[in-house]
Amino acid sequence: MKKFLLPALIVLFSFTTIADNWRTITLMDKVTISLPGTATEDKSNGISMQKVVLADSTEINAFALDYSTFGLTEQMLQQLAGTDAFKQQMETGISMQPGVKLVKNEGGKYKDKYASYDMTLDVDKDGYKGTVHQRTVFYKQFGITMIYKQGKKGEDAALRDKLFNSLQIAE
Repeated sequence: MKKFLLPALIVLFSFTTIADNWRTITLMDKVTISLPGTATEDKSNGISMQKVVLADSTEINAFALDYSTFGLTEQMLQQLAGTDAFKQQMETGISMQPGVKLVKNEGGKYKDKYASYDMTLDVDKDGYKGTVHQRTVFYKQFGITMIYKQGKKGEDAALRDKLFNSLQIAE
């Protein structure tokens, strides 16, 4: 009986430690997100992102992109974000990236108010080959994006969903 008790306790405490390691950060005024660890700032792609890399190489990124840098006001972005034309432009932009194949792009509404898109991408570039999931919510003139890049253990849907559902916009 003792042979089974010790491994069971180790597994139980391992899950507890993972669950307790989540930290809530502020991405921008009125916008928070929870990440599974302490985030570091990564500017390697020209955007200031919050990044967490887990032990199995799973990578989590979160950032807010200001679309006013592309000439879009808050009103313009909010009118465009939920349209088929905007969705098509997003898909075209992704399909033009070498090593990235769009598998799925589902539009929706965050809190029944803000346009959002959940994308699944097959990626084979920069030494990474695997699936990447991305959720972007359009709030004011910003695209708030969370990225889940699976690690060596493969897909962890519970982790991905917890990340995506942690977004909070205080209105």
